[in-house]
Amino acid sequence: MKNNVSVALHGGLGNQLFQFATGLSVARKHQVPLTLDLTWFDMAAHLPNTTVRHYALAPFGVDVPTYRKPTPEGSRVRFFIYRVMRKLQRHLGISAQGVTHLNEKSFRFDPAVLETAPPLHLFGYWQSPLYFDRIRPELTALLGKPRQMNAGTCRLHEEISNTEAICIHVRRGDYVTNQQAASTHGLCDMSYYDTGVAHVRQGLSAPHAFVFSDDTQWVRSNLKLDIPMTVVDVNGPDDAHQDLWLMAACKRFVIANSSLSWWGAWLSEAQSKVVVAPRKWFADEKLDTTDLIPQDWIRV
Repeated sequence: MKNNVSVALHGGLGNQLFQFATGLSVARKHQVPLTLDLTWFDMAAHLPNTTVRHYALAPFGVDVPTYRKPTPEGSRVRFFIYRVMRKLQRHLGISAQGVTHLNEKSFRFDPAVLETAPPLHLFGYWQSPLYFDRIRPELTALLGKPRQMNAGTCRLHEEISNTEAICIHVRRGDYVTNQQAASTHGLCDMSYYDTGVAHVRQGLSAPHAFVFSDDTQWVRSNLKLDIPMTVVDVNGPDDAHQDLWLMAACKRFVIANSSLSWWGAWLSEAQSKVVVAPRKWFADEKLDTTDLIPQDWIRV
């Protein structure tokens, strides 16, 4: 492998953004190229309790080389052996080619990641802005406006930009339908949204809630607010980049325990930005997210 930084992408758009941003930050620090490992997307269909995802950074015009390692076809036994070997390689730390493999140890920020010299391969979630705050101007310029938007998104973006817009994100989807995801993540309850809206509406003369959700029918039936509310339904499940652009146009935020709305809030450059985030990000309390939420955000 060349003297570069490679980062494995996996999960949906929000997770991919954390991985990309961390990889880019490390590459910029060491002044070497970045490449993106997309192998997981070929593996996902074979993994139990895994939501199949796709590479989602193309709409942003990310101009970074990508590659995919060959994955075995045929029996589950062959695939299982392949997967075990991949994990073993990551945990050993050094590959036969002399590349340092860093496997994320926990959700806490690890400063050693930024200091490790290339060639380097990163595998993890890297969910802390401490990895990439140093390149914020580059990230906001790159991710601030995707290249592919439909007419409905553009109209709604103009409305949001001219409104005292509060972004509310209700994440359900596989947090409800997938038992493993449900036990790991959990759901934000109605009291969280009531308290969050009370925080972020302060100082606004005409607040208007724009609600983003992967279950808009549930939102219409259950989310009752005493301020005007628009349920955003102009985009389908493959258009998360468009919803992200709309989220980032808002001034205030009540995010879910979701990497997508985390990025919507982080990318927003509103002068009066106020962000409320769940104090309990995971149902699994062993996962420490101390370094996930910026210090100026409010945890409820």
